[in-house]
Amino acid sequence: IHGMTFRFDHRTGKTRWVKPLRATTAPWIVGDELFVTRRSGAKEQQVVVDVGTGKVIREHRVSAGSYAYDVPANLDSWETVWAFEGSRPVVDRGIHYVAMGNDVIASDAKSGEAIWHRRYTTKADARSLGSVALAGSTIVVSSRDGKVFGLDVDTGFTLWSYDLGKKVVAEPIIAKGWLYATTADGYVIALNVADKSLDGWHMFGGNAAKNGATIAAPPPKPIE
Repeated sequence: IHGMTFRFDHRTGKTRWVKPLRATTAPWIVGDELFVTRRSGAKEQQVVVDVGTGKVIREHRVSAGSYAYDVPANLDSWETVWAFEGSRPVVDRGIHYVAMGNDVIASDAKSGEAIWHRRYTTKADARSLGSVALAGSTIVVSSRDGKVFGLDVDTGFTLWSYDLGKKVVAEPIIAKGWLYATTADGYVIALNVADKSLDGWHMFGGNAAKNGATIAAPPPKPIE
């Protein structure tokens, strides 16, 4: 709520550091670097933080629109708090993916230089898109007005898209060619994309650590 970021020792629970990063999302951790979105005035910004110290070591993209005012200001409505995801980044093989406002952006995780950029609408001041999911070679993102898109990770080209006809409120779940989306009116919609390589995002954040795609178990060896 207030954007404070904490690091705890997982064995003892002892606080390692606390930093007022103005974070608006859950972090994504790669090695000794923490990627997070933070408030920058009324905008959002992508930053990289040293895991050991909590110090910001790189500042990257700032959003085009002034929409960061939609971050819940208190805990008065748990429905609002739990429905909020913000612009959580995903980092995979050195590429940083994020949906900010109405833009989906892939960039170099070190330099912040854009690799590709897709825009959903012209309304820069609206948070039109939910947070991104990574499934195989596809970035999946849903719009708040009920559309889901599969984008090629390397180019951002649209591989497929569907209009669910209902407002989507959370990052989709993706497993074995199926996509599951929750709607504002209480439904779960299952969509068969008919591509079993579309897999690995089995919960918010991908895996149980909420920090990467699920690695499928290898098939059992045949009995000799």
